[in-house]
Amino acid sequence: MKQRSALVLNQGLNAPGFNQFRQDRGMSPYLKDRLVLRSGVGKGSRYRLTTRGVKQARELVQTLAALIPDPLP
Repeated sequence: MKQRSALVLNQGLNAPGFNQFRQDRGMSPYLKDRLVLRSGVGKGSRYRLTTRGVKQARELVQTLAALIPDPLP
């Protein structure tokens, strides 16, 4: 699983207008539940999903995909 730097994640969040998002606060519940791991400090922080986090993310994607109506009748 590829790690993403905190700077890259912030750039992605700033584009749609989440300018005031604090990653450390936003990631806190996922770190606590051990769905995400963090390495580094401050702007040098990097985040990655744990195996459990990947599993839960896949389940969420499947659930959301099931809500999208079939475009072909």
